[in-house]
Amino acid sequence: PEEYLSGIQRIIREYYDRKREGQLSAYVYSLFVDFLEHCSGTPLSPLEQTTLFIERNFTRKLSLEQLAAVSGISVSKLCNDFRRHCGCTVFTYILNLRLTYARSFLQASQEARTKDAAIRCGFEDISYFCKAYKKKFGRTPAQDKSSQFP
Repeated sequence: PEEYLSGIQRIIREYYDRKREGQLSAYVYSLFVDFLEHCSGTPLSPLEQTTLFIERNFTRKLSLEQLAAVSGISVSKLCNDFRRHCGCTVFTYILNLRLTYARSFLQASQEARTKDAAIRCGFEDISYFCKAYKKKFGRTPAQDKSSQFP
C-alpha cells in the first residue's frame, strides 16, 4: 500500500541524506509495527497505543497530556493504568527506553560520542544523561564505551 511505500522512501532518504542512526532505526521500527498492526487486524488498547506512541517518539519531548490524547483517556487514568501494567511511571519508562537506546548507540560505533548519544535519544542536559546512565547501568557512558572499544 501507499503508506508503506512512503515509509520506505522516508527510510531511504534518512539513510542516504542525513545518516542519523537513531532516527533511521525509529523509522524502521515504526514501519515494522505499522505492518504488524495492519496484519493483525486487532485494535490496540489505549495503553498499547500509548506505549507504541512512546516507542516511536521517545527522542522527542513528550507530555502526559499529549500521551493521554493519543490514547483517548484522561491523564490520571493513563498514569494509573500505566503504572499498574508496566510497573513504573510513564516518565521512568521513557527514561529507560532512552537510556537503553543510548547504550546500544554507544556500543555500536567506536566514533559515537556521549553528547551525540544523549541528543539523539532526547536528552537536553548532557550531565543529567550521564547521571541517569550511571544510575541505570552502574558505569558512565565513557566507561562503558572504553570497555567496549579498548
